[in-house]
Amino acid sequence: MSAAPCCCTNTFAPIIDVKIFRYYRRPTEKLPFCLFNFVLPSTIQMKPRMTRLCIYPKDIQRITGKSERYSRSLLQSIKKTLQKPDHQVVTVEEFALYMGIPYEAVQQFITD
Repeated sequence: MSAAPCCCTNTFAPIIDVKIFRYYRRPTEKLPFCLFNFVLPSTIQMKPRMTRLCIYPKDIQRITGKSERYSRSLLQSIKKTLQKPDHQVVTVEEFALYMGIPYEAVQQFITD
């Protein structure tokens, strides 16, 4: 890794040198062949993580530490309390309100 001037400021930002190799399959050709060589600035930001709106029994399992069966019955009791039909889902916010857990704490356990 080296440093290069950043395009938006006068500071130096580290850059990452990326090489893509193709390895030959024949035993006689042992050396890799470089296909591409390009430089990426390390200041590239990743896309924000997508978050789900609905909660599933596996998520409730991770949060409560209870079994999947308990999680399914808890979802059913939340639906019954909120008077939701069977085809509607329970949102993360509804679950957090029902359980009395802060929304941000529940959101950390949700995995995609």
